[in-house]
Amino acid sequence: MVPAGATDGGKGRPMGEATESVEIRVRYAETDQMGRAHHSHYLVWCELGRTAYMRRRGIAYAQLERDGLLLPVGRATLEYRRGVGYDDAVRIETTVTQIRSRSVVFGYRLTHGESGDVIALASTELYCTNAAGRPMRIPADLRSALEAAAA
Repeated sequence: MVPAGATDGGKGRPMGEATESVEIRVRYAETDQMGRAHHSHYLVWCELGRTAYMRRRGIAYAQLERDGLLLPVGRATLEYRRGVGYDDAVRIETTVTQIRSRSVVFGYRLTHGESGDVIALASTELYCTNAAGRPMRIPADLRSALEAAAA
């Protein structure tokens, strides 16, 4: 699942294969006039995967924010492969693909829950900022937790 050449920010160490999976069902409100999941929901599903990935590794977004650390998404890519409709199961597989001094990149593989067909591939790069929105280095404890998860 990790793209070829993914490293920990230039140090040359490939990130590991630690993957977290979460499954959702497409809600009726997420579909468009054609009966397919609207493209705008895919990044929301990635957020669900990312949040589950971090939570299961002891990293709570809410606590990071209370501590004055924010991780806004600065870049997102999404490649659609296949549509899904109402009540289809969607599995979101999430992994850390790269850690830099001030950012972390998550990779996502969204598959149809029953058939296993890939419906989308995505990535998001989150930048570390303080509460005022100024860039900062990823704190050592957070970096260690992310590196341990990716190892």
